[in-house]
Amino acid sequence: MEDLKEKLEQIIEKLSEGSEKDRKKVAKGNVSAAKRIRKLCVEVMKDLKEYRAEVMKGIHEQRDARSKKREDS
Repeated sequence: MEDLKEKLEQIIEKLSEGSEKDRKKVAKGNVSAAKRIRKLCVEVMKDLKEYRAEVMKGIHEQRDARSKKREDS
């Protein structure tokens, strides 16, 4: 579970650091900065989908372990 926490923190850090430098430029009308932010958002969405898959895998493993434990009893 600690690994998942670290991974989520990395995703948040990636998003905040990446958008911080371009956010002000976008407000001034810089189109290139807006494109970089959109690209970053797509990357973060992919990371979040992977994160979600790992969370779901953990949930299923826990559920299967409980189910197996009940069967053994």
